[in-house]
Amino acid sequence: MESKRQGIVPFIACKCPKCGKGKVFKNSIFSTKFAETNYNCTVCEMSYEPEPGFFYGAMYFSYALIVGFIIMGKNDAYRCERLGEFGDHCGGVAVSNNEVGV
Repeated sequence: MESKRQGIVPFIACKCPKCGKGKVFKNSIFSTKFAETNYNCTVCEMSYEPEPGFFYGAMYFSYALIVGFIIMGKNDAYRCERLGEFGDHCGGVAVSNNEVGV
């Protein structure tokens, strides 16, 4: 039998996403051991363990995002150095001779 999605209420109450009745965590959310989870739902026996390869998508996305930021940062630094721009848009501070106190 296919189960119907339970909505946001079981999520907020830390209940099973499949049946909405079983506890996900072994302890209360106010306990210092909050992160200890049950392996299965106590009511419908749904497994809470992630499937093999569950984190690969996030890993590849994060890697691509970081590489993109590095490339953009290097291009911006090269452009600012090459053009001699030291304004706010290049991450530097514009200082003229009049502002420097001797």
